[in-house]
Amino acid sequence: MGPALESWGVRCLQGFAARNLEPAPDLVIIGNVCRRDNPEVARAFERGLRYTHIAGALAEFVLGDCSPLVVAGTHGKTTTAALAAHLLEACGFAPGFLIGGLPKNLPRSFRAAQKSKPRLATGDRPLRKPPFVIEGDEYDTAFFEKTAKFLHYRPEVAILTFDRTRPCRYLSKPGQLPRGISEVRDAAARARLDRRQCRRRGGRARGRRTCARTGGLVCARGRKHSR
Repeated sequence: MGPALESWGVRCLQGFAARNLEPAPDLVIIGNVCRRDNPEVARAFERGLRYTHIAGALAEFVLGDCSPLVVAGTHGKTTTAALAAHLLEACGFAPGFLIGGLPKNLPRSFRAAQKSKPRLATGDRPLRKPPFVIEGDEYDTAFFEKTAKFLHYRPEVAILTFDRTRPCRYLSKPGQLPRGISEVRDAAARARLDRRQCRRRGGRARGRRTCARTGGLVCARGRKHSR
């Protein structure tokens, strides 16, 4: 990916050094490969620079105005995300996407959503926001945020790839989905519930809670919803 990044005009610096933060950037994005003793992380903290992780940056700058289609699971995420982006592109929806590889049918591995293009219909419901396809990486977001990155993406649509023969990062009881898979499923269910509650009340959806007995979602009015 290094040569590809340089061909797209991204300045690539080899190695980590405190001098790479000179002049001071407006925002430091800390990857999950970095630890607190990383020289660039230490300099950012020393100077009090604003920082976040990649999932936080995507949530702040990209996903807020989109309908996230998150591909999560044990394997095949890059291929499935590339296929989903290609299908949406072929149908004329001009999706945004961020893919962890170089897709063959798209000119690059990332693109902002095209807001002027047709929207995805949802029956008699309001049109969705422009689609954005992204891989739901299950690994820790950063050393200061020990949750999976996909939990920050608030999927409206989730595609789960799962193979029980492959070791999974999240352990679960026999016969159950791995915990990471069930978490992204629940995140998608909460996003759908948000939209239903917003339409029902004509405003912003309020908080939800989980039924302690069944584990199902319960809306602010106390009504039971299936996952």
